[in-house]
Amino acid sequence: MLPVLPGREWQIFRTEPAGATLKAGETCLLGIPAAVVHVHAADRFDSPLVTGMLPRPASYLEILRQGEP
Repeated sequence: MLPVLPGREWQIFRTEPAGATLKAGETCLLGIPAAVVHVHAADRFDSPLVTGMLPRPASYLEILRQGEP
């Protein structure tokens, strides 16, 4: 299941149908709708970052939606 931040109506990833209605084994579309964003930070890791999850990220991009503080 995709994480949903409480109190946020705008999420980066969207599923069709909505993630809350999906059941194991069902098919869905996953996408990122077009949006104007501001890049807050861009990080690159020479050796992938150890986060406890695989695959280990080699870069991060932090963004804010236009007008979001």
